[in-house]
Amino acid sequence: MRWLLTIMLVLSAGCMSQAAKLNEEGILLAQENRYEEAIGKFQAASALAPLDATAYANLARTYLLLRKPEEALVPAQKAVEFSKSLACKLLLVQTYFWLREERKAQAIIEPLLTENAENPTLFMALGDIALSARDFATAILRYQEVIRLTPNSDRAYVQIGRAYLWQEMEKMQKQQEMPLPNLEHPRAMMARMGNLMASGGMSLDRAGAAFRKAVYINPENVEGYILLGILAFQRTDYEEAALEWEEALRFEPKSVFLHMALGLNAQHKKDYITAESYFVKAGELAPQQNEPQLLRIFLRLTQKQYAEAVNLLLESSSRFATIEQEMLAALSYEKDSHVPWLLSLLAHHNSKIAEFSARALSHVSGQAFTRDAQVWQNWWREEQKKGKEGPNE
Repeated sequence: MRWLLTIMLVLSAGCMSQAAKLNEEGILLAQENRYEEAIGKFQAASALAPLDATAYANLARTYLLLRKPEEALVPAQKAVEFSKSLACKLLLVQTYFWLREERKAQAIIEPLLTENAENPTLFMALGDIALSARDFATAILRYQEVIRLTPNSDRAYVQIGRAYLWQEMEKMQKQQEMPLPNLEHPRAMMARMGNLMASGGMSLDRAGAAFRKAVYINPENVEGYILLGILAFQRTDYEEAALEWEEALRFEPKSVFLHMALGLNAQHKKDYITAESYFVKAGELAPQQNEPQLLRIFLRLTQKQYAEAVNLLLESSSRFATIEQEMLAALSYEKDSHVPWLLSLLAHHNSKIAEFSARALSHVSGQAFTRDAQVWQNWWREEQKKGKEGPNE
């Protein structure tokens, strides 16, 4: 019997070792945003070591990254079953929050708060969970506790600033009956904030003060500078935005977002040469992303270099399969400003540019007049007449 037990122990150790390797491979895949492949690794690891919480926790985290809390629930519960660690419990809390099962989340949180009443790490984690669930009021309370316990926590000030900012954005969004953007994406937040601030009524003083406090505590807090720059940009204070983002760039010189943001900022200042240089650098830093190239294209449109913009788009299509569709979608948002220059390119000597113009006009109009310039001109005149007459005339 002793030899059988020895073999079982050796086999078990081998399975655990293989499971650990699969977990490591899965984490690397997740870091590369290859989430489906990562899930396969974590599932294989849990099959090899069914009593180990690690694979279940990794699986739950990956599903949450994919915004699939329903899929995350079972592995999160199994992680807590096989490990009573704080990290696993917080993972289950986050899953319940995302599923809008606040009572179940609170049932875990209350004893944690009793046991860890002076633990800033717990309050920070609970704040982050509430923020991710867009429960901004609760997030603010949790971050206030972190600041009470650790007054020099620059991250707590950044996060409470985010909560103040997103709370104001949510209030304005509800008034305008519009959905919130992806709040983790700075470019999406910048675009939506511009519309909200133009409508008035959004107070960002508390958010700005929190971000300023963060960079005062830690002069290398990149997030603080980025968010201060976003606030300045939306106030149309382009000089201040440039200062904040350039400071952030000192610490993260390979940030694609910062190069794109500084390019947009220069574009608004009508410094087109500087804008182009930032967009080109962003493209060099992230050759697989098409956003820097789209920004270069729209920079040419801003300068009324319409043929050059389309030519750059066509050149980029061989590298980025979806770039033309994204361009067409963008043109549809402001049809009235784009149709005139598209009409002007229908007779362009470069047939590819002319063909794109016809495709774009068909996309934004829903019509199919091929490249018949006269027919398109007639259609546009009718559209303008309808606009002037209004819906009730």
